[in-house]
Amino acid sequence: MARVLLVDDDVRPLYALGAVFEVHGFEVLPSNDGLDAFVKALKALPDLVVTDWEMPGLDGISLCRRLRSLRRFARVPLILTSGRAPPVVEGVCDLFMRKPVDFSELDAFIASFKARA
Repeated sequence: MARVLLVDDDVRPLYALGAVFEVHGFEVLPSNDGLDAFVKALKALPDLVVTDWEMPGLDGISLCRRLRSLRRFARVPLILTSGRAPPVVEGVCDLFMRKPVDFSELDAFIASFKARA
């Protein structure tokens, strides 16, 4: 079973995204801040990370950078979400999804992810 780490300081999108991933057979690891997510990622070694951009403390871009600096996460897909325009930071994430997340776009990504696995 694939494992996804979902990170958002707002519980509504966290649970909505969690429900979508659970329907697709993922084990969901929720986190409501970047630092907690980083610690969980090191322990649980998720196959995919979906994180909000703007969070107090460690934001989503910083979380992605920290994960990418580790060999174990070099090939783990990182999805960044935000209500703002995409960041102009190359290579930080594999996919940017604008909030509210388009669930048909997310379903397409999940199908593609599962096909590669």
